[in-house]
Amino acid sequence: MSRHYLVLPLLFFAAFLPFISGCASTSPTKFYILDTTSSAAPAEEIAKNETGPAIGLGPLRLADYLKRPHIVTRGEGNELYFAQFDRWAEPLTRNIYRVLTENLSNILRTDSVYTYPWERGRRLKYRVAIEILSFEVNSSGEATLVSRWTVYGSAGGANEDGEGGDDGKTELISERSSFREATGGGGFDASVSALNKTIDLFSREIASAINGLEERKVQP
Repeated sequence: MSRHYLVLPLLFFAAFLPFISGCASTSPTKFYILDTTSSAAPAEEIAKNETGPAIGLGPLRLADYLKRPHIVTRGEGNELYFAQFDRWAEPLTRNIYRVLTENLSNILRTDSVYTYPWERGRRLKYRVAIEILSFEVNSSGEATLVSRWTVYGSAGGANEDGEGGDDGKTELISERSSFREATGGGGFDASVSALNKTIDLFSREIASAINGLEERKVQP
């Protein structure tokens, strides 16, 4: 093919390249993270002992649709939306583990909160298994957290595998929790802040349950 036949197409493409590039440009991806919020707690929520009990946190399981970096919002009915340019900065399971651990440590005044899997031989007084069923903002502008969780343990402490209870399977408390927090608008910044608040409320509920078990054991 003659070079003359190639010049005009190339000049045409070069002239429209800036326009094409501008149309193809997109907003930069934003990354978000959940953070500790329970730095202090009301006196009635804090264990009476200066040092709280040793707690194993996990396993922590997420619903399959949450196992992705995209922040999820729920539309009408059963419709879900996965944000293309607003994402979690790290795997959500890891982030929730860390925030729950720090929150429980602060509320219960203990450094002995361990995430699953912990070292073999770790002696724990309680183990908290958690399943997150829902963690998103709904069509009404509310951040929602729905979970099932169980506290295992017994007066005998932990077994050699570090699991709560003499056999590691003694169920003390089993609950289904649901928390809602209004976002107040403001896009994904407000959504993540509201989701963060639901994790804080969830942390306080777990801590309150463990405090109740501790108080029950010290009663004559």
